[in-house]
Amino acid sequence: MYYYLDDLTIDTVKNKVWRSEQSLKVTGLSFQFLSFMLTKETAVVTFDELMDGVWSPAVVNEDTVTQRVLLLRNALGDNGRNPRYIRSVRGQGYQLAAQPIAADGMRKTADLPIGQARPLIQHRPLIWLAAGALVLCLSLLSGLVMLGGPGSFRQASNQGSANKFIERARYYASIGQHDDNDRAIELFQRVLLTEPENIPAMLGLSRAYTASMCRFNADRDWAEQAEILARHVIAMQPDNFQAFRVLGYSQDCRGQVLLARESYLQAIKLDPNNDVKSQSALAYSLGETGHLAEALALNLSVSRADPQQTFTLIQLGRVYELLGLYSRAEALFAESFELYPDNIFSNLSYPRHLFHQGKFSAAREIVTRAKARPAHPDLLVLSAELALLDNDVMQAKNELSAAAAMRPSAEYLKLLVKLYPSVQQPIDWLPEKLAALQAKPEPSDPEDWLKHALLYQALGENQAGINALLSAVESGYRNKDYLQLSPLFNELRSIPGFTGVIERINLAVRHELDTVQASGLLTHTIAGR
Repeated sequence: MYYYLDDLTIDTVKNKVWRSEQSLKVTGLSFQFLSFMLTKETAVVTFDELMDGVWSPAVVNEDTVTQRVLLLRNALGDNGRNPRYIRSVRGQGYQLAAQPIAADGMRKTADLPIGQARPLIQHRPLIWLAAGALVLCLSLLSGLVMLGGPGSFRQASNQGSANKFIERARYYASIGQHDDNDRAIELFQRVLLTEPENIPAMLGLSRAYTASMCRFNADRDWAEQAEILARHVIAMQPDNFQAFRVLGYSQDCRGQVLLARESYLQAIKLDPNNDVKSQSALAYSLGETGHLAEALALNLSVSRADPQQTFTLIQLGRVYELLGLYSRAEALFAESFELYPDNIFSNLSYPRHLFHQGKFSAAREIVTRAKARPAHPDLLVLSAELALLDNDVMQAKNELSAAAAMRPSAEYLKLLVKLYPSVQQPIDWLPEKLAALQAKPEPSDPEDWLKHALLYQALGENQAGINALLSAVESGYRNKDYLQLSPLFNELRSIPGFTGVIERINLAVRHELDTVQASGLLTHTIAGR
């Protein structure tokens, strides 16, 4: 079945969307959402109808629907403030902005394979490698709304007002909220529309793109596009420390921790002003790869240099937790949870710490509170683990499905949905999945080894699973409490070799703690405390 929606052609059998001869990248849940809307013509479709028609049997909330609409609009080049295809209906849901026309038979225009067409994606720069160099090519659709109209914007830019737009975009980006991040993206893009080589705008856009994935659950390719932008700036200005910092952020967000660490180190090396942002990012990377003493020292240094750093409480709490200094960690996580209710990492860190300490009732209470706030998908994974401890299989399944729906690009979440809870599902796909993972280079992110361990466990190859956990420890994984308590690793905990995994973590942590005590770092406090 073909549908015509304004200037779009949609094939609901082959799951393809075109604008003229241009194939658009509308896939997965975004295509399912669009297909469902087509069946409703121009009627208002409520949130409940959408959640039931697109996501069922997974349990999701209105925020998940809203995020999916944003992704679909990005792919179609639509704009929420001046919609051409999908219109928001406040407090109710969504409706198509034009009457779709259903048609059987062949499409009127040539049926181009998706792989041969270049998508036009609003909110994403398209940057291509050509003649060995990166060439920036921003593709914004004519439907993009300009402040005061296209003519007035171009005139203002010609008069040198780009800096005002960049300043305002930075302000919105600094707020740290989903809608404000989108506003920042739009303003950065508007500058680049008339000044495509504007470096502050490219760097701001790169960071905002990565935030879309890392903080607001957008697809992985947003952070990939962010890396392309950062590398384009580096090609123009090899000594630009901010470009290396946003490059590291895009890598960090995708689990490329060793690459991110190198990018942050280069940013610090090039930074003439000793900016603490790169240092803070490096401190996080060091902590997650087992360099706990260095991470503690750097985090404390950042707290003294810039007491307003939002993530200092979380990062210090994390290091204290891994060092076994639980009372210090819990105090910081609890404070962060109360101070920053809009920060998804604050909302995750406190209940996760309570879980790691076996305080399951307290963890459940805080998870319930956190779910009413902006949430990280891992918060729903934590909720699923708590449900598994209660033998509530259906609740665990719903939580994991909701987590995967929140961040569809996360392969780990898709894996958990398939693996847990175990209800005697066929596992024919497991060997192929494991072979695909083994064919890739060994992961640099220690937590990626946990994915290998879970697959081996599901296949009954528990010794191989233990070896994967040992590789995680060698890569810097130090969270013994999680391995000892999470129901996801129940079978591996019964293997004699599991004790060896915990002993290796204890040995590594003891060395880091001795270094911390010898350096006197435990006498230091966060600035202002």
